[in-house]
Amino acid sequence: MEPQDPSSLDRLAFSDELFHRMTEGFVLQNHKGEITYFNDATLKILGLTQEELLGVKSTDTMWRTIREDGTPFPGEEHPASVALKTRTSVSEVRMGIYLKSDELRWITINASPTTEGVIVTFRDITQLKNSETQLRKVSERFEFVQSTLKFGIWDWDYVNNKLEWDDFQYKLYGIPKEKFLGAYEAFESTLRGDEGPRVTAELQATFERQGDFATSFNSLNQTTGAPTTIGAAAKCFYNAEGKIQRLVGANWDITEQKRNEEKLIQASKMSSLGEMASGIAHEINNPLTIIQGMAFIIGRLSESEHPEKKEKIAELTAKIGNTVQRIAKIIQALRTFSRNDEADPEDKISVQQVVDETLELCQERMKSHNIELRLPPIPNATILGHGAGLSQCLLNLLNNAHDAILDSESPWIEIKVESDDKNVRIKITDSGNGIPKSVAESLFTPFFTTKAIGSGTGLGLSITKGIIEKHKGTISLDRSCPNTCFVIELPLHRE
Repeated sequence: MEPQDPSSLDRLAFSDELFHRMTEGFVLQNHKGEITYFNDATLKILGLTQEELLGVKSTDTMWRTIREDGTPFPGEEHPASVALKTRTSVSEVRMGIYLKSDELRWITINASPTTEGVIVTFRDITQLKNSETQLRKVSERFEFVQSTLKFGIWDWDYVNNKLEWDDFQYKLYGIPKEKFLGAYEAFESTLRGDEGPRVTAELQATFERQGDFATSFNSLNQTTGAPTTIGAAAKCFYNAEGKIQRLVGANWDITEQKRNEEKLIQASKMSSLGEMASGIAHEINNPLTIIQGMAFIIGRLSESEHPEKKEKIAELTAKIGNTVQRIAKIIQALRTFSRNDEADPEDKISVQQVVDETLELCQERMKSHNIELRLPPIPNATILGHGAGLSQCLLNLLNNAHDAILDSESPWIEIKVESDDKNVRIKITDSGNGIPKSVAESLFTPFFTTKAIGSGTGLGLSITKGIIEKHKGTISLDRSCPNTCFVIELPLHRE
């Protein structure tokens, strides 16, 4: 036998060292399927000794293996067995192996046939498999929550105008998946009336302040034609220059919620009207009594032929006309207040008109309880919104002020309106000594009330806050005022 080249021996030793340093398992099996050679990683991954592994076949009963679905993985179907039998390579087969400690270890296997048997390589993917299992569980939980709460997810590449929807989005908007164009305009086409320009303007305002997006809008289901109200929220991603790049958001159906809110608002209105009923009845009854009395006098005077009597008739007739106008104003204020104008488009509203119509409903109640009503001159200010809603806000605040100071000495309520270039502020102040901090923190919480049981729903201020915020305004308690003062601030409308 000729001696081998020393350099060749060195290369063999180096290759063997690299072989045993591999992190992947490496196994040689002969044509009988018996393991004849393996590296150190094989022993580590399988948790076996050399003696336990050498000569073992894939079909031996010592292997406790399973498929990904948890069913047994028979030895004759192991990749090495298949490669030996079919003389074809088998790639990336996942298998679970129970070690002697009963720990489950997951591996992915490749097997390639050779002239002498089969070469098998495999790597430990237990950590990856556990991560996948955890991710699947999280995904299943998310899908459950999503199906329960009924919201859809969307991803908008703003720069390239590519909009992606999940499956629930198509159902929410009633758009067949194959007909969705995958751009913002496809979503915008579902919006009703002037909602498209409004939502676009709100998006641009969000981008300018580099914030996140939240709104709601009216849409039409493209399959059923049914009107729906949809809520939206999105996380916005900006580049280093502050330019919008991408939005990831959610949509959900709030149609029923909006209907319930409208019913709640209407119920609150009726509650307020109930509190004022006696005052309104008195307010209308007084003019009616005047009309009745004057009508009787006119009847007597009409029997006379004297000219001065006719002049008296004309005077009384004018008074009747003015009194009827007074009743008409009260009825108009009631009609404006009680109607639901949420579905109407926003309109230009005079602050003076809102205040006047609100006072028509409650000033008699103030007068009958000797509450002084202070009303400084109101500037000529116009806002954009719904008159009935704003009137309800003022009435809620005035009713609360009335109830709070009813039993105090020399009670008064002041309505003061101020405006600047951007906003109009309506201040409702009463003669009370303010509101304790512990109470003030919960004022706008639904169902919170300091009134006796049966005297209030606790919804007035929370509804007021909601209406004001829909008008893009704010309502707050002025803590710097020595009395109780609520401040409503609304954007001023300019032509």
